[in-house]
Amino acid sequence: MSELLNQVGRWSATEGGFEVGTPLSIMTVSWYVFYRSLGSAADGRPLSTIEIAVALGAAAAITGWAVGRGTFVLGKRGKKSMVLPALISALVLTWAVGNAVGNRFENWCVDEVGGQMVPVKAFELAAGPDRVACQSLAVPGNAYLPGTLIYAAWSGKPSLPMWLWIGVVAVLSGVGLRDLRLRATRVPRRLWDQLRLSPAKGDASSVGGAAEDGSVQACGNATLWGEICGQLYPADKEFLDGEWCLRCQQGYSRADREVTFRVVTLFTADLDVLNGLERMDTVAWDRGDPMPPDARVSGVERWVELGDVSFPDVITVSQALALLLPRVQTMVAGQGEHVELAAKLADERASRVSAWIWFGNLRHRLTYARPTSRALLAAGSRRLRDLVGPASEDLVLQLDVGLLPVEMRMGYHRSFLDGVRLDVWQNSKTDYWVPVAQPDPGGDKGNWVPRIEGAALRAWLSIERRSAEGVKGVSNPLPYLPFEGGRDVKRDEDGRPVLDGVPEPNPQGMLDLIRVDVRDDLTELDVRRSPGDSIAEWDWLEWQQIELLRRNPLVLIESEERW
Repeated sequence: MSELLNQVGRWSATEGGFEVGTPLSIMTVSWYVFYRSLGSAADGRPLSTIEIAVALGAAAAITGWAVGRGTFVLGKRGKKSMVLPALISALVLTWAVGNAVGNRFENWCVDEVGGQMVPVKAFELAAGPDRVACQSLAVPGNAYLPGTLIYAAWSGKPSLPMWLWIGVVAVLSGVGLRDLRLRATRVPRRLWDQLRLSPAKGDASSVGGAAEDGSVQACGNATLWGEICGQLYPADKEFLDGEWCLRCQQGYSRADREVTFRVVTLFTADLDVLNGLERMDTVAWDRGDPMPPDARVSGVERWVELGDVSFPDVITVSQALALLLPRVQTMVAGQGEHVELAAKLADERASRVSAWIWFGNLRHRLTYARPTSRALLAAGSRRLRDLVGPASEDLVLQLDVGLLPVEMRMGYHRSFLDGVRLDVWQNSKTDYWVPVAQPDPGGDKGNWVPRIEGAALRAWLSIERRSAEGVKGVSNPLPYLPFEGGRDVKRDEDGRPVLDGVPEPNPQGMLDLIRVDVRDDLTELDVRRSPGDSIAEWDWLEWQQIELLRRNPLVLIESEERW
């Protein structure tokens, strides 16, 4: 929590610096522009009083806004704190720029023009005030050759009404625009993102810790801020009648419904071992035929059962994982070295923020990388009751160690060098294990949710390009050919499926992978292209997209787009 508060402080300081520094920068630039323009020589007659009032009023308004905004952001929001700084700043800057304007014009007159500053009486101007002008090319002592008089755009000396005008504009601008933000704050959204995907404290967040067996109970009151209380207590704690819950400040009401999970985890995090097993269990069949049953040649269970756990349904995913993960190694004591190693791996690598929920009895499918397509990614502050509802079927909680099984379906054409065996055209289905998160040795243990960069996934699943026509002894990838039920698949003399009397072509176009829905017992594909289907369009996969990738396979198709 202290680190979270430090982050909020840093975000607020950054936004405060922007909200204070940007107006001050605009104020500085505007005064510099006014100084350059008002301190230059007039093209003809000097600026009128109205023109000077508009220019200085604009500068005073910007000054009042910048100073008022700064005091507002810094927490000085009293009347005097808002008015006096804006008023004093506008008046001081007007005085300073006025002096600088006079000096700038005099330096220009002496150094660049070679003239001298002379006073000019009011009657020599058309009803204008007493001013000074730059006299150039005059002959000393000769009244008939007075030279040329050049006037400044502004004398640099405001009159009393001008001072009053500047003060009024600065005060009104400072007060009226003090709470006008340059951009909307992002601190609440960032804070919500941090809390939504932040790890919980487990027993430390339970009033009194946990019972000896690690069980807890939770308060099921509805709070005034619109959510279930969920405050944890030891399961064996007895409450007196009317005793209040510390969090919701209401009479304690126990959440009676519990959710029971069977906990499973991967037996290893070695990608080479996992993908080697998947290659052994790859299913291949003739193109156009229905897909045969999966062959589990390896016989190795990818998933290891660690035991059963029960949680109150009102707690969040992060709270459940914080209660479970410190106890996974004690749960499996005496169950064998294989199970203990899997529990140790889960303790070291499993996410404290997210896990997968499977639905149904899947004990007979633990040799599959994807035992079910009904997989739900549970993350962060989502409550268990909102994820599983009143479930009447078995629930499995799969701890996420940062590896994702992705099903990929493709076709291929294989030729042989001996010239005896016929070429084969087949479909294949296999699973690939892809890393979606790596433990951060320097960060918080398990504080991550599954994410992956699109380029990394494309590189991991890259398919070799097809070789030229006539090359023997190689396997060329082809688009996946879905089975069309009820049709008798005819083949030509080379073994290629003949569809509608025409042998299937073997084009040399580009190949692409798209995510599709599989229906009718995994035999028919809907390969309609829509935005977001092709992995060529994926820049970064968030956890919601990864959940879809866990449910649906990737299918190889023809494409003219390079990825």
